[in-house]
Amino acid sequence: MNAFLKRCQIVPNPLSADTRLIKAVIPDKRPGASSFSIIEHGTAEKVVFSSTLDILMNSSSEKFLLKIDVDGSEMEILNGAKVAFSKKLIFSSIIETNSLTSKDVENFFASYGYQRQVSFDNTPKHSTLRRKAQGKSERNIVFSA
Repeated sequence: MNAFLKRCQIVPNPLSADTRLIKAVIPDKRPGASSFSIIEHGTAEKVVFSSTLDILMNSSSEKFLLKIDVDGSEMEILNGAKVAFSKKLIFSSIIETNSLTSKDVENFFASYGYQRQVSFDNTPKHSTLRRKAQGKSERNIVFSA
């Protein structure tokens, strides 16, 4: 596991299509919760500087496996990685999508020549109450260059 941790990068700031100050609210403050909503108007709980995957990968000659699980902001992050995808710095991606974002995500990967390898639904009890209440079905899709 230690060798794996040396090769992983946890990104402390939010990723987006460009670098900018982001106003955000955090509606679910439970430990381990993953909600972070970007707001245009209103009072922010946090103001943070966002980065892009292109900036993070800019000086690397390595190839990356990318895992994205951002509950609806997939395109915001993918649009900040156009250089990385065009240079094939990302050899494979596992991305959780929902019924609202899956078509845009699939079109994005296809536009860079990535092939859909497999898709699978999340485990039966994974966040089911909140997401079923919102009418969102989710699945993970694996794309490879």
